[in-house]
Amino acid sequence: MAMDIRDLEEAWQAKPGNPETFSALAGRYIIDGSWRKLVTLFDEGADQLADDASYGTRLVQALKELEAHAAEPREKGGILVAIGDAYQHYVDDREEAMKAYQASFKAYPGDTTCLERARSIYRRTGDFERIFLLYKLELKVKTTSEPRSAVLVAMAQVRGDDIRDTEGAVQILEEAEKLTPNSPLIATLLELYRNGESMAQRVQMLLRDADEAEDAGEPEMAAELLAMASDLEAQRDAAEDDSALKLAQRALTLDPQNGDIAARITRLVRSAGLVAKSAEPTNGHAAHSEAFEEEAVASAATQRIDISTLDMYRQ
Repeated sequence: MAMDIRDLEEAWQAKPGNPETFSALAGRYIIDGSWRKLVTLFDEGADQLADDASYGTRLVQALKELEAHAAEPREKGGILVAIGDAYQHYVDDREEAMKAYQASFKAYPGDTTCLERARSIYRRTGDFERIFLLYKLELKVKTTSEPRSAVLVAMAQVRGDDIRDTEGAVQILEEAEKLTPNSPLIATLLELYRNGESMAQRVQMLLRDADEAEDAGEPEMAAELLAMASDLEAQRDAAEDDSALKLAQRALTLDPQNGDIAARITRLVRSAGLVAKSAEPTNGHAAHSEAFEEEAVASAATQRIDISTLDMYRQ
């Protein structure tokens, strides 16, 4: 007699990595169409079971079958992002990952997770022009002021920090400022880029000053400088995921009684949890009107995310 799915889940939690339980549970998730649970199962089993060369291929094949039967555009788009992620992390095939992210954007342009994933590939290869162009594509499907301003700020950072075109960065930020005129981040970036300085350079300067203050026996001053660097890192598009948190933690070791720094750490930890959650394939942006959906899909249908061309981004 087949085990109940709850019994299988309990058996997996009790003994994660058991190949028989894994296969039985994966099969049930496929039958039920529970693709999110399937992805989580493969993630949990990776350490013990991913030595099998077919591990990632099995996930891709199962997700493709589920995607073929998905009726809702949002659902189809989410599964396609998961397929792209599987190609990236388990099969190590960036080209196929890009194809899946392209298909996801076509299926549901309202969720730009696929563009985030594509940018992560280009960031690892240092292709900053394509990162910039992907942000331009994202700008097309952002219809309100704050989301558009956030994309423009990210574009400005790519131009100013990565491509080293600070004049171009200023022009983009001036457009963002019109949408959100009271943004402290935009004001900070404008000051930096108008002086020909990048965010990364300012962070490095603050770190040098903090080291000097610490060596001079001024831990509170060093902590304040590290906190300032942490604030910039938290908003720097190219920063490592935990770099801002590490700087804030270092600041607190130098000034343990500083309540402001402790509060920063709390915010960063909370933010990191939200970002991790938003990176899951279950994510979706707010629903758009049917008219906007049709326009976005029609626009996306003429585009291509391809690692060898930039055609999709030039319009």
